[in-house]
Amino acid sequence: MSRWLLRNLGTLGLALLLALVAWVVAVHEEDPLEERAFSQLVPVEVIHLPAGTIVVGEPGWQTSATLRAPRSIWGTLTAGEIHARADLSGLGPGPHDVQPLFAHFTEMMVQAKASPATKTKSASVATA
Repeated sequence: MSRWLLRNLGTLGLALLLALVAWVVAVHEEDPLEERAFSQLVPVEVIHLPAGTIVVGEPGWQTSATLRAPRSIWGTLTAGEIHARADLSGLGPGPHDVQPLFAHFTEMMVQAKASPATKTKSASVATA
């Protein structure tokens, strides 16, 4: 029995690999990834604001996003599930162009990026 297993170990490994590939292809065919513009504006949270400074200007910064997600969850996505953050670490007083960073925290993997029209935003930082 052990000789047979040793002689056929490569064949068994190849069969397992082919089964895994077939499963991945079947899942992607049934629920393919789609990339499109998200219909709602996403609020931007300011993070890592240097101590003793404040953001001056428009309150409630929002941005549009382009998402890549499985077709099955497009109808259930809300702006509250997509988190955009503007990292202001290392910025001193004055105007700065800031690009939001996106993260998504649900059970499904979703990739998000800033839409081309709203990649950067001018944020003015002032001492408090």
